[in-house]
Amino acid sequence: MNPQLIVGIIAIALSFFSVIVSKLVMDEDKLKEARERMKENQKKLKSLKPGSKEYNELQEQMIKDTMFVTKESYKPMLYTTVIFIAVLWWLSSNFAYAPISVNSTIFLSVTGNVYVNSTCLNLSKTAPISGEYLVTSENCSVDVNGTKIIIPMGSKEVIKKEVNGAKVEIKPPKLVFFTLPFSLPYIGNKIGYFGYYLLISLVTSGILNKLLKNVRIRFPRKSP
Repeated sequence: MNPQLIVGIIAIALSFFSVIVSKLVMDEDKLKEARERMKENQKKLKSLKPGSKEYNELQEQMIKDTMFVTKESYKPMLYTTVIFIAVLWWLSSNFAYAPISVNSTIFLSVTGNVYVNSTCLNLSKTAPISGEYLVTSENCSVDVNGTKIIIPMGSKEVIKKEVNGAKVEIKPPKLVFFTLPFSLPYIGNKIGYFGYYLLISLVTSGILNKLLKNVRIRFPRKSP
């Protein structure tokens, strides 16, 4: 199945789950009241003398409201954190990298003062090495000071080894979901599974929050 479709469906489902859980466990009416009260009290504080009785009372109320808002805002995380971590781990395991193949680009990093040679990567130099290299043949390997490391075709696993005192890391090509017409700092223009997931989640959550803005579906409270 198409990776974009799978990640998109998961992002939409988790966004829906997150919004519903938030509505179930958060008291949105009291939360709204507390936030509005905080804004009003913040304005009033500016016109009051610090240390006065009214000033101190407003400060105490703001502290209570701040604690309430923080507590309510974190409630959904108690129910969603474990699920989100598990799903993101699964996405990372399955959609972070594409299989290594001829004409794909892998990332190679070698630390230490060792000689590195690879015909299939058109590489012949002394470490340290860190960069992307094009795979030009199926029988591909990297020779690190006489020790050969096979680069398996079709693999999506990251290879980490220590050879002759040098640390070697080989990453398969990044699975690109879409390419931006511009480059972002530290990210570049190639967006992988996480950026795609984040984009779909933000859009979906925004739409759901607007559609369900006035819907209240809290768990019923037990009478004391």
